[in-house]
Amino acid sequence: MAEGSRGVLALFAVMAAVSDIKDGKIPNWLLFPTLGYGILLRIAAGEAGAVPVLASRMFLTVLVMYPFWLSGGLGAGDIKMLAVLALYMDRATYRVCALLSFLAGGVIALCLLLRHRDRHRPVPFAVPIGTGIMLCLLLERNGVRYAL
Repeated sequence: MAEGSRGVLALFAVMAAVSDIKDGKIPNWLLFPTLGYGILLRIAAGEAGAVPVLASRMFLTVLVMYPFWLSGGLGAGDIKMLAVLALYMDRATYRVCALLSFLAGGVIALCLLLRHRDRHRPVPFAVPIGTGIMLCLLLERNGVRYAL
């Protein structure tokens, strides 16, 4: 993970989750500064050449998640939140984070279904994404490396 990004990611995850629970969306005023900071971190680390590669990873995220948005399974803010993460994580960590996010989303959806018996109750997906971020930060802090 890019140096100087752990605290930003943790704060981003918490703020996005709170906003998604409270208002049902992740605001652009939170997403765009986080995006800009991620780009600045890469440039400051001497990785300006990596920015186009990361931008393509962000575009691929949007492309892959687009059908989920069309079907109503994800909101645009959820997809933008996942895309922003590409700037902060290497490819393997990013894949693990996305996988953990979807697993957490499934568990939360199942719990909501069992509790409320309402199949149409939306899951504020910033919460599972934030869970994935926090788990990846915790695993990285404990020396876990991924080979995906």
